[in-house]
Parts: sequence; structure tokens; C-alpha cells
Amino acid sequence: MLKKSIPNALSVLRLLLSLFIFIALFTALPLWVVQLAIIAGIISDKLDGTLARWGKVESELGKKMESIVDPIFIAATGIYLWTRLDFPGAFLLYGILLLATTALARSAIKIKTGCLFYEKSTLTRLASFTFYTISPKGLIFS
Repeated sequence: MLKKSIPNALSVLRLLLSLFIFIALFTALPLWVVQLAIIAGIISDKLDGTLARWGKVESELGKKMESIVDPIFIAATGIYLWTRLDFPGAFLLYGILLLATTALARSAIKIKTGCLFYEKSTLTRLASFTFYTISPKGLIFS
């Protein structure tokens, strides 16, 4: 039973980290504290699906949670980094374009398969990787 709940607990953790990041927008927390939360969220994102597949405990609830929590985490992180690291407006436009592209890809999958909650596509993974690692100033965490 415990083995079955670990992947979903990691998704809930990522949701709580998203809330923490949103709250950090209105506080004077040091940047490194929020960076640790972002790194923990990225690690939990990788681990939840991997552990579910490895332990053969994949569930529909887990897939739905992943589809809901990931965009919330990406939005929280993107908004925080854009406001705190003084990114130019073009970078925000770039992030919105990436998120819109992935939303359109998910919509196409919904139309094709009839299922909104679907495995992550290559496009979603590429957009997330790009969003977290590339900025006009170089690597975000440098």
C-alpha cells in the first residue's frame, strides 16, 4: 500500500511546492530557498512517474494528478523566475508560446484519443526542459 502511494505523494509535494513558490512572490525569501524548492519540484516530477512505472503502480489518478499539477508548477516557477530575475518581456512571451504549444498538442491528443489525461508527449518534455534551463542571461541557476 505504501509503495502505491509514493508517486501520488510526490505529485502532492509538487503541488505544495507550487503554492510555496507563489507565496514566495509576496515575501522576501532569499532566491536560493526558492531555487531549492524549484529543484525539489523538478526532481519530484521526474521521480513520480518513474517510480510508478518501476513499481508497476501506475494509476489513472496519478496520470490525472500529473496533468493538473505539472502546469501549475510550471506556471508558478515561470512567474517567480520572470518577476525575480528581471527577464525581458520577450522571454515571458517565449514561455507563453511554449505553454500554448503544449496545450495545443494536448488538445490534439484529446481529439484523437478522446482522453484529456495522457502520457507526457515529447513536445511537453522539450518545452519544460527549455523553459527551465534557457534564458537570455544563460542558465537560470548559474
